[in-house]
Amino acid sequence: MTTNVGASSAYTSWERTSSASHGGTPESERMPQTADPHVGQRLLSNEQREAAIKRAGDAMEIAYAAFARTGKAEDLDRAYRFLELMRDLVKGRDPEVVRAMEQARGLR
Repeated sequence: MTTNVGASSAYTSWERTSSASHGGTPESERMPQTADPHVGQRLLSNEQREAAIKRAGDAMEIAYAAFARTGKAEDLDRAYRFLELMRDLVKGRDPEVVRAMEQARGLR
C-alpha cells in the first residue's frame, strides 16, 4: 500500500564538506540535503516511509551534534528542517500502520 505524503528524493544528495578546507562539517559527518519543495506530494510504500523517517531522524541527530560542537545557527536550522520533515512523514503514515504500532506497544 502507498500513501501520499513522503520524501522519496529528499536524501539523494549528500554533503561532504572538509572541515579543513571550508571550516564546515567534517567529512565523517555526512549530511543529507532537503531542498525538495515537493515533499508531501510523493507516494511512498509503508517500508519507504519508515526508512525515510529513520533517515530524517538520523540526519536531525547529526545536525544537532554539529550544532552542539560548532554553535553555528545553520546546523540548528538544518536540524529543525529534518525534525519538520520527520514530523510530516509520521503524519502521513497509513492508519493501518499506526494501528499496528499502537497494538504492538499495548496502546490499543
